[in-house]
Amino acid sequence: MIDPLDQLTAASRNFAFLGPVAPRMGADAAAAEYYAFSDPDAAMGRARRFAEEFTRSLSGPFTGKEPSLHERVRRLVAGGVVPGRLVPLLDTVRRHGNEAVHQGSGDVAKALVSVEHCFRLAVWWHEHTQGSPPGHAYVPPSAALGRSLELRRLVEAFEKAVDAPPPRIVIAPRAAPAEDWAGGVEVTGGPHRYVVYGPAEVSEAPDRSWVFRDAAARRHDASNEPVRLRGVRGAGAAYEQLVRGLDRQSALLAELGGRPGLPRPVWRGADGDAELLVAAPPAGVSWQERFGLGPQPLDPLVVPMALSAAIDLANTLTALHQAGATHLALSGRSVLVGRDRRGALRDLGHAGLAALPPAADGYPAPEQRASAYGRPGPASDVYQVAALLHHTCAGAAPGGGPVVLSPHAPAGLAELLAAALDPEPRRRPDLRTFAGRLRRVRTHPHPEATL
Repeated sequence: MIDPLDQLTAASRNFAFLGPVAPRMGADAAAAEYYAFSDPDAAMGRARRFAEEFTRSLSGPFTGKEPSLHERVRRLVAGGVVPGRLVPLLDTVRRHGNEAVHQGSGDVAKALVSVEHCFRLAVWWHEHTQGSPPGHAYVPPSAALGRSLELRRLVEAFEKAVDAPPPRIVIAPRAAPAEDWAGGVEVTGGPHRYVVYGPAEVSEAPDRSWVFRDAAARRHDASNEPVRLRGVRGAGAAYEQLVRGLDRQSALLAELGGRPGLPRPVWRGADGDAELLVAAPPAGVSWQERFGLGPQPLDPLVVPMALSAAIDLANTLTALHQAGATHLALSGRSVLVGRDRRGALRDLGHAGLAALPPAADGYPAPEQRASAYGRPGPASDVYQVAALLHHTCAGAAPGGGPVVLSPHAPAGLAELLAAALDPEPRRRPDLRTFAGRLRRVRTHPHPEATL
C-alpha cells in the first residue's frame, strides 16, 4: 500500500482506525475531513468516494456492468447486509457528492455533515466486519486542518496516487486454509462456492481435538445470496457428536423449512476435511443493530417494537421446541429483526451441539452454568429471551437481583421478565405462555410510551 495513503489515514483524528483494515476508505474519509473548510466541494467528492468503497466492500463479486451507488445500497439493504438506518446517511453523502461534482455548491455545512456521516458509517463498518467498534467519539474537523502543510502534502500525494482507477478493497476470494475461515476465504459447499465476510465465531475443544466455526458468507455468483456457514474439523467422540449435531440441524431445517423466522436449508456435506452446513438466514439485521444493547435503556417509544419482535421470536422457538430441539445460544447477534420488524433466528444455535460452550455474547441460563439446576432445555430458551429483553429495555444484562425497569416501561413487563428469569427452570413460564403474556403487556403499554 502506498505510504502517503497510510500516513494520511493515520494522521486523521476520526478515521485512523480504518488504516490497518481499509486504508483506501480511511484515506478518502481523511481527505474529506481535511478539505471540509478549505474546499467543501472536494470534501463532499471524497466523502462520496468513501461511500462507493464502503458499498463495494460489502457487495461481494458482481458480473457485467458495475451497479450504481444507489443500486448497491438498495441491494445491500434488501439482502439484510446493511441496516435500513444507514440508508439516510449513504443517501445524503451521495447527494451532496453529486451536487458538489456537478454544480459546485461550496457549502461548508454540507461538507461537515458528509464527513460526520462518513464517521458513523465507518464505525458501523468496523464493528460489522472486524467485530468491534473503534472506541472513540467523533471529533468535528476544524478550519486549522486545511492550513496544515504536512496534511496538504499527504493529501496531494494521495490524490496523485489515485488518479488511476482506484483499487477496490473487496477482498478477493482465496483458497481456505484448513485451520481458518477469515474474511475473503472461499469455501465450497456442494455445487456452489461461498466467500466469507467478517470474522468467524470460533469454538475450540480444550485439548484442540476439534474446532467449530460459524461465519457469514455470500454465494460467489450473480445471485450473491447471503448464507451462514457452520463447520467442524477434528477427531474423537466430541467431534463425532458435533457432526451428528450438524446432521440434526439440517434435518430440523428441512422439517421446519419455509416457516417464517427460521433459516432455509441450502446444503449439508463435507468440504475437504470439514463437515459443513450451509443455510440461508431470514433477511434482516441483528437485534443488537436494530435496538442496541446498553448502556442506556431503550427509548420507551421503541419498546413496543422490541416486544413485538420478541413475541415473534418466542413463537418461532415454540415451533423448534415442538420439533424436539432447543436453541440455547440466543444473543443480540443470533436474533434478527426483519424490515417488517418481526423477530427471527439467524441459525439454530446449539441445537444438537451440546459440546459447544455457551455463546460468549449470550445469556446462559443458570442450568447451563451449573448442573445443580438441572439439564438445559426449553426453559433455558425462555430465560434467554427474557434476558435479551431485559438487556434491551433496561440497558444492562440481568444480574441475578430484582428486575428494575424504567418507570415508563409497560405495566407488567418487569414482573413477566422476573418470572422468566427465575433461577429454577420449572418455575419459568413456557414460551407459549410467555408470548401470550408479552402480547398483553404490548397491548397495554405505559401511557407515556405509546407508538
